[in-house]
Amino acid sequence: MEQETEKQKRSYLFPSHHLWLMPSGEIYERLANIIEDLSKKYGGPFFEPHVSLLGFLPGTQEEIMAHSLTLAQTLQPFDIRLTDLGYQDTYFQCLYLKVDGTAEIREAHSQAGRVFQSSRASEFTPHISLLYGDYPREMKDQIISSLGKDLRLRFDITDIHLIHADSEDPKQWTKIERFQLVVR
Repeated sequence: MEQETEKQKRSYLFPSHHLWLMPSGEIYERLANIIEDLSKKYGGPFFEPHVSLLGFLPGTQEEIMAHSLTLAQTLQPFDIRLTDLGYQDTYFQCLYLKVDGTAEIREAHSQAGRVFQSSRASEFTPHISLLYGDYPREMKDQIISSLGKDLRLRFDITDIHLIHADSEDPKQWTKIERFQLVVR
């Protein structure tokens, strides 16, 4: 019996729902351009810049919508600071910008885990992916060198985006709703 491929293992995770934190304006455009350039150059898929707050949400879409609204009503706007470039040997964390693990983003993630009663809440490495795929470390090191060090960006988070993913292909990801965080 053949060993299951990494892609086959990932396919069991879909369809699914995810909560994203997204930049806007100039920061969104800058990151989207980098993602697009890298996807064209290295043959990876294009996707929107985002930080996954919590993925693979349990429940029906109606329950997920209600929980997302509850979560948004418990969180205040906060900022995200991007730090260094990094990579892992996993498809969705192939190459990314690390997010400063501030108390605000950690609390947002913890609160999402509580609201959704998710067992996945302990798994959190805040980041914005720049390239999806399976590439050798040497190539990722070269890409990091070519991108330079001027990506230490900061942006405000004022809402949460609910995403539905039919597969691992970003072309099959749909924004379902945007939930504005409560300003107190």
